[in-house]
Amino acid sequence: MVVFGWGPLHGNGVGRDPIKILTIGSSFAVNATHFLPDLGQSQGVEIVVTKANIGGSDLERHARYLRIALRDPSDPEGKPYWERDDPNRRHYSLVEMLERDHWDFVTLQQFSGDSFKPETYEPASAELIAVVRAHAPDARIVVHETWAYRSDHPIYLPSPSSSLSPYEAVLVARSRDQLRSAGPFSQTAMHADLKAAYGALATRYGLLTVPVGDAFQIARAMPEWHFVHPDPTFDYAHPPPEQRPDQTGSLIGGWHWRTDTKTGQREFALDAKHANVAGQYLGACVFYETLVGQRVGDDAWRPPELTAGQADSLRGAAHRAVLEQVKQPTKVAPARTRPNIVLVMTDDQGWGETGYYQHPVLRTPELDRMAANGLRFDRFYAGAPVCSPTRATVLTGRSNDRTGVPTHGHALRRQEKSLASALQAEGYATAHFGKWHLDGLRGPGAPILADDTHHPGKFGFEQWLSVTNFFDLNPLMGRNGAVEAFRGDSSTIVVDEALKFIRGAVHDSRPFFAVVWDGSPHGPWVASDADRRDLADLNFRSQHHYGELVAFDRALGHLRKGLRDLGVAENTLVWYCSDNGGLPGMIPDTVGGLRGHKSELWEGGIRVPGVIEWPAAIVPRVSSYPASTMDIFPTLAAIVGLPSDAMLDPVDGANLAPLFAGRDVPRVKPIPFRFEDGGAWIDNDYKLVVSGEGTGGFKLYDLTNDPTESRNLAAVEPERLGRMGRDYEAWSASVDRSVAGQDYPAGRVDPTEPESHPWSDDARYQPYLETWRQRPEYSNLPAQNFHLAEDMAESLSTQAAP
Repeated sequence: MVVFGWGPLHGNGVGRDPIKILTIGSSFAVNATHFLPDLGQSQGVEIVVTKANIGGSDLERHARYLRIALRDPSDPEGKPYWERDDPNRRHYSLVEMLERDHWDFVTLQQFSGDSFKPETYEPASAELIAVVRAHAPDARIVVHETWAYRSDHPIYLPSPSSSLSPYEAVLVARSRDQLRSAGPFSQTAMHADLKAAYGALATRYGLLTVPVGDAFQIARAMPEWHFVHPDPTFDYAHPPPEQRPDQTGSLIGGWHWRTDTKTGQREFALDAKHANVAGQYLGACVFYETLVGQRVGDDAWRPPELTAGQADSLRGAAHRAVLEQVKQPTKVAPARTRPNIVLVMTDDQGWGETGYYQHPVLRTPELDRMAANGLRFDRFYAGAPVCSPTRATVLTGRSNDRTGVPTHGHALRRQEKSLASALQAEGYATAHFGKWHLDGLRGPGAPILADDTHHPGKFGFEQWLSVTNFFDLNPLMGRNGAVEAFRGDSSTIVVDEALKFIRGAVHDSRPFFAVVWDGSPHGPWVASDADRRDLADLNFRSQHHYGELVAFDRALGHLRKGLRDLGVAENTLVWYCSDNGGLPGMIPDTVGGLRGHKSELWEGGIRVPGVIEWPAAIVPRVSSYPASTMDIFPTLAAIVGLPSDAMLDPVDGANLAPLFAGRDVPRVKPIPFRFEDGGAWIDNDYKLVVSGEGTGGFKLYDLTNDPTESRNLAAVEPERLGRMGRDYEAWSASVDRSVAGQDYPAGRVDPTEPESHPWSDDARYQPYLETWRQRPEYSNLPAQNFHLAEDMAESLSTQAAP
């Protein structure tokens, strides 16, 4: 018995519980699992297959029925599934099917006619995967890769029909399926395209692939399964009654006689899609080896229609397909390796401060390359218009007010569920580098100490090299609580340290989660002479501001090259953004012409650059989909396959993985904001601005046609205004409950959570004050007003440049 490196995926054997599989797909799912119970029984493994299949159905059709059932569980239209052996013909919704039993595996399969079109997989896949994880959390979701059609399917014929041979004309006339291609197409091309589409789906969500389509192609290369058409001895135009052509070597049903259901007459027809007995046996062998983790034995059951030699060759093809998947996890079975994850965030970088937005003086070649190779969001939003709240949204997937971080310098509640903790529980190596600002301490960036009650380690980071707030050249930092002094540019320092951590994780064969929160370009702005060389025409403050971004861009390039040098760039997801909108007063402008700046809920205060790069799974493009830092946790949870309770409800973010396939869809969940006494509510093209919490002071803007928010549509679209206003108020009321601690098991906020205060007033830092006051970043601070540093820096960040 051969047990593969990942398994067995299920510990079933003699005397064990049966393996229970629920298939979601079409007739191809029926084909591929038809002989699976018989095969398992002969190997001492009981396998039960239950079908949630609809003939000819694509994933979108399954998702459409699901939406109906979720909207109204009693609606019969949302209950398309039933069991053929049920005399009562009771129908079920997908949720009911998922809750009927304890499933070991749930399979997903796309309609064969769309299997080679990656753009057809979403958003249905995301919806179906989410409902499986919610209602069958212990089931392992697997992708069922289908097979390319037989070589005489009309889809491979050229258009128009005038160029067809007599035999090809018969194919078109007698085939059940009139699918045609728009251009040159072949069985090999169909397999390559569907393999890539299924592989991308598996990679996006961290799923296992059952490589049935690969096994078909392997078998077709064997002499005994090499099908040749047409049979020169057969008259296809005038077929003898009940006779068939020679179809030796076919894995597909092919030519056959059937009774027309309308006329009752017998007719000669072609089915070049569905598996015959040989194809069904091949599919069952692939399913068995993949899910059970054992090679099918030579003594395994075989259908009586197959000889022992034929069955043996099919088992060999199945084994080769599964082995190749194991040997090449990132290409054949990307789900075998969860992606590495790096989150990169700048500090006060505005939406307009990138080269790819044609900034007049700033050049960001590395950001430009990353954007060209990834998913660039033109409407990406920080979770809030200032730093600490946005950082809280990244780690929780929730609006900042829910987490106890209403503005900068407040502590993230320890009762929150953290992204780092969730990934750590899944075996990821986790580390934080740079600005933290979630421990309740105000003031310029200081090393985080070991006895800090809210240091990164309290939220799931195994390693951390962190400071309380902003930091510049030659910083002091806290490495797991020990103070260390560094020389050089701060952006380079944190990237170098992150790469050391990543190198160690790669050496230990662990997936890694690295958070790199840069301190640039936050005030007071200290850039090197070299990084200001091309900015000499700017005023002094703007030179240093933009010079810090030059240094950051260079460090980003160092990070991306480091990942390539380690051989992990292909399957590493790098997510870059800024923590809030740009600063006022800089010359040139920081927000690309948008209204408002940091600390405001206008677009200039919350819209930021955003790019996700993941070569293994993302189709590079530019997206106008509205997304936010609240979406980071839900997206990564879906990709990695985190358990449903990894996040604390209510979650305000949404899963963005469906966008990775190359197509935008309308956003279902609006992006919410609450800051100080105002708020905002972004619902696709429209934005509601709340100018005074609880006052009903609503303004409405169409961001597609009015990105500068210059025309208030409140009087023009009162119905939309009213609906969005009611939605916002209902959401805000739920936030009030979260603020009171009602989301936590205790039903209240832990009374030991600290109040926001300057670190210079904290007893733990008193031994360091005299020494640190000699450093440039603290030298101008009088002893009695040491804690005013942050106020000074924030003032610089909001004043106009001279």
